[in-house]
Amino acid sequence: MLPRHGTNEAEVRAALSGCGIPLDSIAWSVGPDGTFAFGRKSADALPLANDQNECLMRWVEKHRVKVGFVGWETGPR
Repeated sequence: MLPRHGTNEAEVRAALSGCGIPLDSIAWSVGPDGTFAFGRKSADALPLANDQNECLMRWVEKHRVKVGFVGWETGPR
């Protein structure tokens, strides 16, 4: 298995733009070690469209970027 590499905000912004994902439509960050994390802004927010998610994951795989996911738990309403 090939090692994963860190990324930076400029590369992530370019990837999001290339996948048609507005920068403010999802929660995303790049950690101190270069790990890219992304997900919904809130539990009630709509998920990425399938084609956008697939595009972003292709970028992650192609560049072997360390990745994490923002998840939300919801309780009874």
